[in-house]
Amino acid sequence: MYDEKISTTLEIIQTTREAAPELYNQLLNGNKKLFMQMSLELKNLFKILIQEGRLQNSKELPIKLEKAAASCSESLERIIRYSVYNIPLALKKIEFELIPFLCDMYVDYHFCKCIYPYKEKWDEYYKNEFPLLIENPYIKNSEETGRYKYDLSIAVLAYNKVEYTMKCISCLLHNLPTDISCELILVNHGSSDETKKYFENIMPTKQIDIKENGSMIDNYGKSTEGKHTLFVSNDVLVMPNAIKNMMRALEEDESIGLVVPATTSVSNLQVLKELPGTIQDLSYLEIWAESNNKYDPYRHEIRTRLVNPIQMARSKYLMELTPPGHRFTLNSNSFAFPDDVQSLLFRRRGLKCVLLKDSFCYHYGSVTIEDESKEKSRGEKEILLLYQKARKEFFDVYGIDPWGTGCCYNRLFELSDYPFSGEISILGINCGLGANPLKIKEQYKEKRHNTNCRLTFCVKDDIFIEDTKAFCEDAHAAATMEEVARVLNDKKFNYIVYEDSFGNNKSADEVSILKGLLVNGGELYVRGPVAGNPEISGLKRTVLETPSDGLSKDGKIIWILYKREG
Repeated sequence: MYDEKISTTLEIIQTTREAAPELYNQLLNGNKKLFMQMSLELKNLFKILIQEGRLQNSKELPIKLEKAAASCSESLERIIRYSVYNIPLALKKIEFELIPFLCDMYVDYHFCKCIYPYKEKWDEYYKNEFPLLIENPYIKNSEETGRYKYDLSIAVLAYNKVEYTMKCISCLLHNLPTDISCELILVNHGSSDETKKYFENIMPTKQIDIKENGSMIDNYGKSTEGKHTLFVSNDVLVMPNAIKNMMRALEEDESIGLVVPATTSVSNLQVLKELPGTIQDLSYLEIWAESNNKYDPYRHEIRTRLVNPIQMARSKYLMELTPPGHRFTLNSNSFAFPDDVQSLLFRRRGLKCVLLKDSFCYHYGSVTIEDESKEKSRGEKEILLLYQKARKEFFDVYGIDPWGTGCCYNRLFELSDYPFSGEISILGINCGLGANPLKIKEQYKEKRHNTNCRLTFCVKDDIFIEDTKAFCEDAHAAATMEEVARVLNDKKFNYIVYEDSFGNNKSADEVSILKGLLVNGGELYVRGPVAGNPEISGLKRTVLETPSDGLSKDGKIIWILYKREG
């Protein structure tokens, strides 16, 4: 089915994958002569792959083969040098750097050439083949035996900005819990400054060096051996108790898949309102963080998506849910929507994405990715075009707009009054990913310590049932407002949020139907307009104008609040 050049290239990549473990064994057993002979053969194969990558790459179907093979070749050069005076380090480099690199190279090339052009193959590939290709053997074995080598794997990701990296690691080590076992993995994404030298001086558990930023897919994910994995960008300062609280949240609630601490300089409305207005003294901020970072599950807010300059998850889920970035960003820059992909994969697995407000960390603000985006684009116009293209590709693959309805809550739903007690019922109608109804539920938990809130969704597009199952109690597909009333079977709600319309307009008749679903004093939020701007008997109407959500900048949003009188 594939042309001879593709088949030959795949055979060469597979040969290198099969040779790497044998290279490890020869060095381990002291067979230096055979080790060097195999190394030279591998170097020649990498040269062929670099050339093939250069020839086979195209704008229509970009592949990473050239850069990936160059990273593998450079890794092998390090291994050869270390084999002369530091065999344990050389062995570690083969196991945790070269072998994962080779796997990534195979995954990317095989997908681009043999899977991506044939959309009918995608589902079968991601169901059966992809999980085996990206499998972390250490985590798999630990899950089978019930014994992990470490409680926590920490991966610090750096691309230049060594001055930030030094502060990051200093804070990390200073605020690391003393009662856990952990490994430190330092990942150098092709830095041109002193990052590599600095990492070598620290002598971490594992150090991974990539020749060029963006040339590999997920090299460090297959090298972790801890029960939990913490990823830290090099522009983050870990504050006291943050790691401890993140681990505890995961341990106490199996339904949580991913946790992210609140930080400064982050989108998605993840900045704490309690933060001091001006932050000039980081030592003062650390004192403030210590008072904030007291474990409090009422401040653990479920979100539809998370932005993650720092994040923690169970390693078994990261192994199963490795975001296939190449699946939809094949023709776009890789930094477009990684947060959204990861959040989606956790949601659709039925796992919660949780913002931990009791685990504040300091974030300087996109220090690394800002440079990356500048390198890959010439200005704001080009960046906008990039996101528009990637947004369409995201929709083509996953069936939803990553920045569509309900991806981030509107500030209107930061309630100031919580009048209800006992069991509280919340209904979202065509709310997309559901951020606004979810925000109401989470605020009652945080502000009133009321966890007895039931969240129901009715959606015209049933794909959103899959995307909200992680945090709602009930979800229904409905094509009209009459069908909504029918499937709910006279249930009553304290709050109803009606966002996208069923047809061209929202109508007075629809509002009247929803009135019958409200308890006395209940609140109905309709994203306007409503045809005719009607007054409805028994409902007090208030027109509210709010800024757009936390992602887009498309002006104001009109909401109409109807409160049932009685």
